[in-house]
Order: sequence, then C-alpha cells, then structure tokens
Amino acid sequence: MTQEDLAKMLNVTAQAVSKWEKGLSLPDISILPALGYVLSLSMNELLIVKAAPFNSTADSLIFSYDFTDSLLDHWEDAEFVPNYAGMPQTLKPALVDNKEAILIQSSDTPTCKRRGIASKETIALIPNTVVELSFKPLGDIDGIMELWLYDKTSSNAIRVAARGGNYGEDRQFISEVSGMELQQAHKCFHYNVWQTFHIEVKPHVTVISLLDADRRIIQSHYHSMTPNDLFQQYHLVISQELGYPNDSNDWHRKAYIESLKGYEKNNSRIIR
Repeated sequence: MTQEDLAKMLNVTAQAVSKWEKGLSLPDISILPALGYVLSLSMNELLIVKAAPFNSTADSLIFSYDFTDSLLDHWEDAEFVPNYAGMPQTLKPALVDNKEAILIQSSDTPTCKRRGIASKETIALIPNTVVELSFKPLGDIDGIMELWLYDKTSSNAIRVAARGGNYGEDRQFISEVSGMELQQAHKCFHYNVWQTFHIEVKPHVTVISLLDADRRIIQSHYHSMTPNDLFQQYHLVISQELGYPNDSNDWHRKAYIESLKGYEKNNSRIIR
C-alpha cells in the first residue's frame, strides 16, 4: 500500500501520511478508527507508540556513558550552565532494579539554582543524532531533573526536564530550545519508575520525547528547526534545579541515572 493509497482511504493528503511516517506529526484522533480498520490494528495497538531502539548493526554510536564509580573521569563541574551553584553533593554508584546506576542528589541549594555535571569533551551535532538518558526520579521535595545539549560559545541549548513542583504534585515534562524562545510543558512524568529522555535532531525538526520503561512514548514535543539553527557542537549536562523549600528547609532532589547514549539514526523515523 502506498502513501497515496492510504491517504485516499482516509480522505487526507499524501503529505499528511508522509509526516506520520517520518514522525513529524500524528493522525487526528478522529481518524484512528478508520486507520485501525485499514491497517487491521486495534485501537490499543495504534495508541502504543514506541521509540525505535538503538540498532547496533544499522546505527552509528557517537558516545555511550555507563554510570559507574569512574563517572568523573569523563565528567566535570558544569559551571557554565545558567543559574549554577556547584556540583551535586552526592554522586555514588548504586545497583537499582538490577541496573548499575549512579545516585545523584542535590540539596542546600539556593532557590532556582542548579547543580550538575558536564561532559569534558565537546560533541559534534549532526542530523539524525539521538541522545537518550535513562533515569529514575525519586519522589521527595520540589525539584527537577535535566538533560542539556549545551553550546558554551553561543549559550544556546536543547534542554529537557522532569519537574516536580509543589512538593511533587505538579509533575511536568518540559522541553526547551534556548536562544529561540521555544518551550513546551505537559504534566505526565512519574516518580519511582524508570523513564528515558529521548532527543532526536532531524534535518528539519527536533523531537523531544519522554519514554516509559517499555520505550512507549508518553509525550513528544516537536520544535521546527535545523541543526544549523542551533549550534555545531555541544557539551552534555546532567543537572538538578532546586525549587522552593518546605517549612523545615529540608529540600533536595534525588534520582538514579542509568545510561546516557548518543547515536546517529540511519533510519530517521523516531517511531515504529
């Protein structure tokens, strides 16, 4: 079946079908019953969208960090990040859910200041780059977990964050492209379960997603831009921003981080 055939059956344009296949947009919910009928898929099968995993035979690995006690051999103080207050107080190896991880914890930080670590090396930004961070946020006090692709020269960045405001009640997934004043936020992430930040920089759009433990897409944000709109190289930054303390001033942010991987996706589709 061609894109044109499917478009005629659904009374949409072939361009719309092409965008669905490329992951640039999603079908309107009113079309889903007809789409399921044509493709012989149930509504449940249609709605379970997954991010395609790294394929070692087809994709090119750019970098891969396993978080062990040798973490700081490749990472340093992220002093160039805005509103910075120093490195996290705790960075220690942990075995969680049969995963080797690092516990990252920040506390005693001025309101709306962040603590974090940055990769020592710079990484070239190329089309079809995918960056993923697997993490497990622990539900405690107001705070945030962040992953940045940050260019020190221009101060531009791609930032994705899981924010737990109002003592964990306002759980927001945030994506932002600084320097271009683009930001989106949705209330959807969860505490105490593994999730993945997924950033895919395509030739004409940057797709920033939050994945669950089964790589199902919980939420995706689309930012229309090309790599040249952003920067040519970047540092990776993992940070935590502290919000407002509670009455006892016992405020901190804790999470486990399990892996950080970057690869060039030879098949540029984000979904399967």
